[in-house]
Amino acid sequence: MVLLLFEVFLFQYIGFVHEHNMYLFLVPVTFFLFAFVKEVQLADNAIYKTLRTLSSLIFFGHLWVGAVVGKLLSFISEGLGDSWLKFVISLIVTIIWAYIVMKLSERKKFKLLSYLY
Repeated sequence: MVLLLFEVFLFQYIGFVHEHNMYLFLVPVTFFLFAFVKEVQLADNAIYKTLRTLSSLIFFGHLWVGAVVGKLLSFISEGLGDSWLKFVISLIVTIIWAYIVMKLSERKKFKLLSYLY
Protein backbone atom coordinates (compact mmCIF):
# COMPACT_ATOMS: atom_id res chain seq x y z
CA MET A 1 0.00 0.00 0.00
CA VAL A 2 2.85 2.36 0.81
CA LEU A 3 4.42 1.74 -2.60
CA LEU A 4 1.08 2.30 -4.32
CA LEU A 5 0.57 5.60 -2.49
CA PHE A 6 4.14 6.62 -3.31
CA GLU A 7 3.50 5.81 -6.96
CA VAL A 8 0.26 7.83 -7.04
CA PHE A 9 1.86 10.90 -5.47
CA LEU A 10 4.95 10.59 -7.65
CA PHE A 11 2.86 10.43 -10.82
CA GLN A 12 0.84 13.44 -9.68
CA TYR A 13 4.02 15.37 -8.87
CA ILE A 14 5.60 14.76 -12.28
CA GLY A 15 2.29 15.40 -14.08
CA PHE A 16 1.89 11.91 -15.51
CA VAL A 17 -1.60 11.27 -14.11
CA HIS A 18 -4.43 11.49 -16.61
CA GLU A 19 -7.27 9.25 -15.48
CA HIS A 20 -6.21 7.92 -12.03
CA ASN A 21 -7.00 4.39 -13.11
CA MET A 22 -3.76 2.62 -14.03
CA TYR A 23 -0.93 2.08 -11.59
CA LEU A 24 1.86 -0.50 -11.50
CA PHE A 25 1.55 -1.44 -7.83
CA LEU A 26 -2.21 -1.93 -8.00
CA VAL A 27 -1.84 -5.59 -9.01
CA PRO A 28 0.42 -6.61 -6.08
CA VAL A 29 -1.71 -4.61 -3.64
CA THR A 30 -4.83 -6.38 -4.87
CA PHE A 31 -3.15 -9.80 -4.62
CA PHE A 32 -1.90 -9.31 -1.05
CA LEU A 33 -5.11 -7.64 0.10
CA PHE A 34 -7.14 -10.59 -1.22
CA ALA A 35 -4.75 -13.05 0.47
CA PHE A 36 -5.14 -11.16 3.76
CA VAL A 37 -8.94 -10.93 3.59
CA LYS A 38 -9.19 -14.62 2.68
CA GLU A 39 -7.57 -15.56 5.98
CA VAL A 40 -9.85 -13.43 8.19
CA GLN A 41 -12.20 -15.57 10.27
CA LEU A 42 -15.53 -13.97 11.18
CA ALA A 43 -18.06 -15.34 13.64
CA ASP A 44 -21.49 -16.18 12.25
CA ASN A 45 -23.93 -13.30 12.33
CA ALA A 46 -27.43 -12.77 10.95
CA ILE A 47 -26.49 -9.47 9.31
CA TYR A 48 -24.25 -11.23 6.74
CA LYS A 49 -27.25 -12.33 4.67
CA THR A 50 -28.49 -8.74 4.49
CA LEU A 51 -25.02 -7.46 3.58
CA ARG A 52 -24.65 -10.15 0.90
CA THR A 53 -28.00 -9.18 -0.61
CA LEU A 54 -27.14 -5.48 -0.52
CA SER A 55 -23.71 -6.05 -2.05
CA SER A 56 -25.21 -8.06 -4.91
CA LEU A 57 -27.79 -5.38 -5.62
CA ILE A 58 -25.15 -2.64 -5.43
CA PHE A 59 -22.91 -4.57 -7.81
CA PHE A 60 -25.66 -5.17 -10.36
CA GLY A 61 -27.28 -1.75 -10.06
CA HIS A 62 -24.38 0.66 -9.71
CA LEU A 63 -23.69 1.13 -13.41
CA TRP A 64 -27.36 1.63 -14.19
CA VAL A 65 -27.97 4.01 -11.28
CA GLY A 66 -24.69 5.80 -11.99
CA ALA A 67 -25.72 6.40 -15.59
CA VAL A 68 -29.13 7.75 -14.59
CA VAL A 69 -27.67 9.97 -11.86
CA GLY A 70 -24.97 11.18 -14.23
CA LYS A 71 -27.58 12.11 -16.83
CA LEU A 72 -29.70 13.94 -14.24
CA LEU A 73 -26.69 15.80 -12.87
CA SER A 74 -25.65 16.83 -16.37
CA PHE A 75 -28.98 18.63 -16.70
CA ILE A 76 -28.37 20.44 -13.41
CA SER A 77 -24.71 21.36 -13.81
CA GLU A 78 -22.52 20.99 -16.88
CA GLY A 79 -19.26 21.39 -14.93
CA LEU A 80 -19.50 18.24 -12.79
CA GLY A 81 -17.91 15.90 -15.35
CA ASP A 82 -16.35 12.90 -13.59
CA SER A 83 -16.06 14.51 -10.18
CA TRP A 84 -16.02 13.04 -6.69
CA LEU A 85 -19.38 14.65 -6.04
CA LYS A 86 -20.93 12.73 -8.91
CA PHE A 87 -19.43 9.50 -7.57
CA VAL A 88 -20.63 10.11 -4.01
CA ILE A 89 -24.14 11.03 -5.14
CA SER A 90 -24.40 7.96 -7.37
CA LEU A 91 -23.05 5.74 -4.58
CA ILE A 92 -25.59 7.07 -2.07
CA VAL A 93 -28.45 6.69 -4.56
CA THR A 94 -27.26 3.14 -5.39
CA ILE A 95 -27.22 2.13 -1.71
CA ILE A 96 -30.68 3.61 -1.15
CA TRP A 97 -31.98 1.89 -4.31
CA ALA A 98 -30.53 -1.47 -3.19
CA TYR A 99 -32.06 -1.14 0.27
CA ILE A 100 -35.49 -0.28 -1.17
CA VAL A 101 -35.37 -3.20 -3.62
CA MET A 102 -34.32 -5.57 -0.81
CA LYS A 103 -37.14 -4.41 1.49
CA LEU A 104 -39.75 -4.49 -1.28
CA SER A 105 -38.73 -8.01 -2.29
CA GLU A 106 -39.64 -9.21 1.21
CA ARG A 107 -43.30 -8.38 0.53
CA LYS A 108 -45.57 -10.79 -1.30
CA LYS A 109 -46.57 -8.33 -4.04
CA PHE A 110 -42.94 -7.63 -4.99
CA LYS A 111 -41.50 -11.14 -4.58
CA LEU A 112 -40.27 -11.05 -8.21
CA LEU A 113 -37.69 -8.44 -7.21
CA SER A 114 -35.80 -11.13 -5.33
CA TYR A 115 -34.72 -12.53 -8.71
CA LEU A 116 -32.43 -9.50 -9.05
CA TYR A 117 -30.14 -11.02 -6.44
